[in-house]
Amino acid sequence: MRKYVRFILVNDSCLTENMIQGFERRKTFSRIKAKHKDRGVMMEKFVEKMMGQALRQYGRNVAIDPLSPYEKQNLKAALEERRNEEPDEDLHAHIEDIIYDYVTNQGLFS
Repeated sequence: MRKYVRFILVNDSCLTENMIQGFERRKTFSRIKAKHKDRGVMMEKFVEKMMGQALRQYGRNVAIDPLSPYEKQNLKAALEERRNEEPDEDLHAHIEDIIYDYVTNQGLFS
């Protein structure tokens, strides 16, 4: 039994339906991947802003005295560790706890 493949002529190129579906899948995957990448960047900026607001409560203005990249990295690592330990806790509460530990030199920051 022979299989018949339907060819479609697009811009003087011969493409099968499977090829076209593959192109569409890759295009859709690229859009989804870009959307998730943007979401990650937005979440990172949101967390940095929340950390800045929490630090402001303890008298540190991050606009005048910004965190060093090393401090940001340590705070984010501590936040990820805390979120993995207590996944049910609110993000805001995690950030408040991390900043309190950072300001008072407790926990991971001692």
